Amino acid sequence: MKLKLTERISYALGDVGLNFISFFKNFFLLYFLTDCLELNSVIAGGVIMACTIWDAINDPMMGVLCDRTRTRWGVYRPWMLGGAIPYGVFFILLFFCPVSASQTFKGIWVFVTFCCVGMANTAFMIPYSTMSNVMTTDSQERIILGTFRDYGAKAAGFLVSTFGSVIIIYFGGGELNYRGHQITVIFVSIIAVACLLLCTSGIKERVVPAKVIPFKKQLASLKGNTPFVVAIIMTILLTLTPAILNSFVVYYVIHYLGNPDLISPLMMTIMVTPFISMLFIPTLVKHLGKKTVLNIGNVIMIVGSLMTVFGYDHLTMIFAAAAIRGLASGFGQIILWGMFPDIADYGEWKTGIKSPAIIYSGATFGIKCCGGLSNGLMGVLLSVIGYNTAPELAGDGLRLIFGWAPAIGSVLCIIAVLFYKLEGDTLQRVKDNLEVRRKAGAEDGVTAV
Repeated sequence: MKLKLTERISYALGDVGLNFISFFKNFFLLYFLTDCLELNSVIAGGVIMACTIWDAINDPMMGVLCDRTRTRWGVYRPWMLGGAIPYGVFFILLFFCPVSASQTFKGIWVFVTFCCVGMANTAFMIPYSTMSNVMTTDSQERIILGTFRDYGAKAAGFLVSTFGSVIIIYFGGGELNYRGHQITVIFVSIIAVACLLLCTSGIKERVVPAKVIPFKKQLASLKGNTPFVVAIIMTILLTLTPAILNSFVVYYVIHYLGNPDLISPLMMTIMVTPFISMLFIPTLVKHLGKKTVLNIGNVIMIVGSLMTVFGYDHLTMIFAAAAIRGLASGFGQIILWGMFPDIADYGEWKTGIKSPAIIYSGATFGIKCCGGLSNGLMGVLLSVIGYNTAPELAGDGLRLIFGWAPAIGSVLCIIAVLFYKLEGDTLQRVKDNLEVRRKAGAEDGVTAV
């Protein structure tokens, strides 16, 4: 089924809202904690890691709750509505810890508020991600939804990267300081919540389970789903790259390039170029397949990373490398979110159980675990390169991390892609068989409306 443009745009607004907060967090939170709140980098990274891992653990719980929900407003949309406003409120509170408090109090404040941010994010993101599976059954339309979704994410990233540091510096009286972050985060959260509410009101569920599926049966839907396991590994590896790029860019610009005015241009370069790749990815996928196109993106990322490592003395080379790495980052998320609806169909075909939310909760589990581990690792790496004691001497260490880490993640992802087999004739056989079973009423508990 082909969806209207207005519904595609409404769906994209969900990722605009989620990523207004997500990108602001990725770009500025660790720097805010270490340099504005004066929290030790190991403590800051450890708290973020612990909160994010808990956030990842409750994703499958949310997936089960979603699939078991039945209301007159739908299965998934009520959860989206419930998570939208708390997401913005708790994100604001995260930035309002007293700077004069003890390290212990700061750690507890950040832990509690960040856990609440994560749970509100889960309440919206799991059902939102599942919606592409119940809005349409057409695989190509799902790729288009993934493209619109990524447009939304990249639009949010572009706006945050372009104006985030500028607004913080403006309200901070010319500095990236405590007050500037606080005022800016209020604007960011208001915009995010508005987008989430517009998304929830503008999309429709069309394929819904006819009855509640027991929890054990939901878990059984994952049995033998090898594409799901491979996709989770790819998700983790592809999440690592933007996590490192986004979290280290402020440190890299200030302490290696030595010019805070370059924060916005470099961030903007990283965030604008994915729009170019997003224009032709659906066409490439149609002709070359998801695996091939995903690895094209991985190779581009490796090239850009090597340019960052070896072209460190040339500002033009640094910006060219940022553009190339931004171009590459557009590949992964579009293709992955286009894969998971197919993986959910594969699980239904293999087990006879339709439980898409638990598939998507597995995806977000991988994303958040990787995000948490990467933040913990970054806190440790900052300490190892001497940032806590002498940040002005940590520039070379920041350059090496900023350059090599994404390249290593991309190499590992190329290897993982080789094990993904659900495309081409295999995928078509699964979809054709499912269509026959649904029409015949042989499948247990799915109704198309």
